[in-house]
Amino acid sequence: MAPSAHQLSLTEDLVAVCKAVGGEKSVMQRATDCLIDWMGCAIAGGREVSTATVIAAVRRLEEGKGGPCSIVGSRSPTGAYVAALVNGTASHSLDVDDVNQNMLGHPGVVVIPAALATAELSRVDGRTLLVGIAQGYEMASRLGLIANPGHYQAGWHATATLGCAAAAVAAAAISGLDEETTARAVSLAMTQAGGLQLMFGGHGKPFHAGRAAAAGVLASALAVENAVAPIDVLDGPKGYLTLAAACLSPEARRRASRPRRPAILSATIKIHAVCRGAHPVIDAVHSLVKEFDLSPAQIESVEVRVSALAQEAASVVAPSTALQARFSMTHLAALAAFRWPLGIELFRGEDWTDEATIALRSRVRVVVDPSLDTDTSAPAVVTLTVADHSFTRRDMNRSGSLHRPSPWVLDDKFLALVTPVHGRTGAQHALNVMHEVAALPDVAAVGALLGGDPVGNTSPPS
Repeated sequence: MAPSAHQLSLTEDLVAVCKAVGGEKSVMQRATDCLIDWMGCAIAGGREVSTATVIAAVRRLEEGKGGPCSIVGSRSPTGAYVAALVNGTASHSLDVDDVNQNMLGHPGVVVIPAALATAELSRVDGRTLLVGIAQGYEMASRLGLIANPGHYQAGWHATATLGCAAAAVAAAAISGLDEETTARAVSLAMTQAGGLQLMFGGHGKPFHAGRAAAAGVLASALAVENAVAPIDVLDGPKGYLTLAAACLSPEARRRASRPRRPAILSATIKIHAVCRGAHPVIDAVHSLVKEFDLSPAQIESVEVRVSALAQEAASVVAPSTALQARFSMTHLAALAAFRWPLGIELFRGEDWTDEATIALRSRVRVVVDPSLDTDTSAPAVVTLTVADHSFTRRDMNRSGSLHRPSPWVLDDKFLALVTPVHGRTGAQHALNVMHEVAALPDVAAVGALLGGDPVGNTSPPS
């Protein structure tokens, strides 16, 4: 009898699918968009306490001395692992980075730091970097199709957990690893996976992103050195998804493996520096106030209907800090009646809270609507009551988080994030470089953009 053919593990299956994502024009353009968005978030986030904390901890441990890789806010290069850790943390510190609905997390802040660090280490060209980014996004999205919503509902932070595999795939692609070696890299990444939603509203959340990015870089390097690891790390009897509350049904596996448009084309670019689950609420409140010329003081009540996942992600009721306010559905609904968009500058002073906002917040009621749980567009239904009139809007997230933003939206966001750090001239120079990344013969020019000092020096690290 002829021996039976080897049945691919889920890890091998997903790696093969990710490797098939190549350099089509639409993919390269969208990967460039995501890289531009990430770079703006990273440079701006380099000033945040969460980033400074990680850098201080690395220095205390005497890590990160020397290497070919760039980190935010420093002209002293470091190693790939530390670069991924620091840049991943920085890029998630403001919570204005991109999201993927299948992942229920933030692919850019785990995939791109790992990809860029590996690319600087390997001195590859810009196109290779973009392909690696696209393949990493693919793993994040397809793994999310299997793991969620159970994984997220159990309290895991998918950016930190599923992001480890995505980062490993990106690093492996840029390192030129074959499918078998990449599968081992994914296995070695997933044994490092962890991250709790309990960290939301604190410095642990952005650290999750840096930790996952660094895990992917390390896992890829271990695979290159022929480290042995089980290939059934995802779907084995004691594999990660089995232990982490995921739904491992045959249908879920088929859904994740079947042909579909590249995941990076569905990446969502955020313009509000708050939890993604609150974006439709913010937009609905703003549009109602604007359309019907309402004064916030007139509003007697606000009813917000959202999915259970959205409510869980932004469940802080009475935030006492700006960081907590970004994860408060009630507070953000009230704030949107006064301000739009809710950019990072709003949360850097005291503008996020005042007596009028707090007063309106007390009149906001959040209702979990099960009918919204199955809608992947993550809509919200908002009703404002004024005297004897009620105004209702169902928002599909078309304005606050744009799936395919026009270039000026992306450019304006980048310049708003980077100008306070590098100055207008430095920010525009960085944006020009980023738009041409696919044609760069060496990604060192991209890494150099991270290393400017606070007064606007954008010269390469030295």
